Amino acid sequence: MRNRLAFLALAGALLGCQDYRFNPVGRCTIQPGQARVSLSDVTTADVLFVVDDSYSMDPIQANLAQNFVAFIDSLAATQKQRITDGKQPFDFYIAVTSSSVLVNEMVQGSANYCGAVTPGLCSIQFPKYPPVYSYACAPPGAICGDIITRFYGTGCTQGLSTPNAPYFAGDLVGLGTNPKVLAFTKSLNWAAYPGDAAINALITQFGQNVQVGSCGANQEMHLEASRRAVQKALSGAAPNAGFLHPGAKLVVVWVGNEDDCSSPAANSGGLVWNPGAFSGSDSCTNDTLLPAAQQKQTPVADYAAFFGGLGRPFSAAFIRPGNDLGFSCNCPGGSCGGYGPGTRFKTLGDDFRNIGASVVEGSVCDPNFGTSTLPKIAELVKPPAGLTLPTTPAAGVVTQLRVVDGAGATVHTCAGPDAASEWWFVYCSTTPGASPSQNAGDPTRNAAGVADGTSPSACVQVKAGGACEVQPGQTLQALYLGQVPAGGCSTSADCASALGGAATDWTCDGASGSVKGTCLCKTASP
Repeated sequence: MRNRLAFLALAGALLGCQDYRFNPVGRCTIQPGQARVSLSDVTTADVLFVVDDSYSMDPIQANLAQNFVAFIDSLAATQKQRITDGKQPFDFYIAVTSSSVLVNEMVQGSANYCGAVTPGLCSIQFPKYPPVYSYACAPPGAICGDIITRFYGTGCTQGLSTPNAPYFAGDLVGLGTNPKVLAFTKSLNWAAYPGDAAINALITQFGQNVQVGSCGANQEMHLEASRRAVQKALSGAAPNAGFLHPGAKLVVVWVGNEDDCSSPAANSGGLVWNPGAFSGSDSCTNDTLLPAAQQKQTPVADYAAFFGGLGRPFSAAFIRPGNDLGFSCNCPGGSCGGYGPGTRFKTLGDDFRNIGASVVEGSVCDPNFGTSTLPKIAELVKPPAGLTLPTTPAAGVVTQLRVVDGAGATVHTCAGPDAASEWWFVYCSTTPGASPSQNAGDPTRNAAGVADGTSPSACVQVKAGGACEVQPGQTLQALYLGQVPAGGCSTSADCASALGGAATDWTCDGASGSVKGTCLCKTASP
């Protein structure tokens, strides 16, 4: 008991400090931790939909347009609840671009390989757009590609594209005079939804903007298009200026029935798109099967690093092909009729999870996106209902949750942890980076299986409508003492192994079954 009281006294001193350093006490090292999440006073989320505009996408775009109301229904319910609870509604903004950046297409004619006309050159004698040109190539016999950057499709739905106009290449799009950035602001009459004309007009405009057509590039560069869209917004370049808002989370939603095929914009060294060269698969699909050193597509890790390095909260959603998502599309093996397995999409989703981003995945073959996929994506847009801490606290009594304003002053110190109070611990799934509400199999049950929410876990849930639910411009901050060692202990021998000394010098406090404890000194001296 004396050791426990000494531990708590030190915890109290630490929580009162602003300088959170490691505090050695003999062999004991108390590990401080903190986590915070802010809700910008400008907006909660900027949402970018990247929609495949290649052949066979018309019905999928229509599905997205028709069911988008389910996305808004979910967000409107949260807005109404916030109004009922005396909270401000939040702003979110939605924009659309397509997957068309360029196509490095295998050239027409028999002289379509390196050196066919002139040694060391690819001679593009029948380019999609004149004039005739050539470029240096290697090795002899390699397939030659003609880089195309303009819409040229026939027998397809033009949608928002114009024949011979440049591919969107990350530009935000809108039908006619529709805004390219749809502003769902707090000033809208959310209390009157679904009867508010302004909100319904925005829903209609999204349904028009998202039907980008099916005359786009058959070499779908979903990931490169999204990167370019964000880069243009960050630079303030038209038409993307004004999309990204200070302090806002970025949510990117990729929608496509074939996998990403982003590759460098280079005749030589880039991937040449060849739809029928590899017995049932195109050159993009075949490239993903090669060893990494031989692949010509831009590495998926480059895109994970880009979005993870923006310095703002980030979440991702994929409406993609793949039998792993529960819809086969009548395609054995996940590929047929213009649908291809989303290997690179799946890899990127895993990479995002590994860097702590929340990820939603839905099947492009779902006949109704409104039943589950779009409401799940809406959860990424909503203000956070809690925190996912970097490490597990050593105990509930050494965890403090508080709301602070933009100047850093404490507005409210939250009562808890207790499921009947303002905040509590919840069960964390194995999905890194997911929000507490996404992680909670049972929102009042923690990692120890205790239903009162007091036993510590890395996920914290906040009572909806309570004083700890942050307003725009406020920050939810958690200060706590973490388990020692990181990840906790099962026995006193674990403590000795990680921290030194003998097992008799330590006690592993709080360990029970699979639940880890924290190391405490048995004596006041080493």
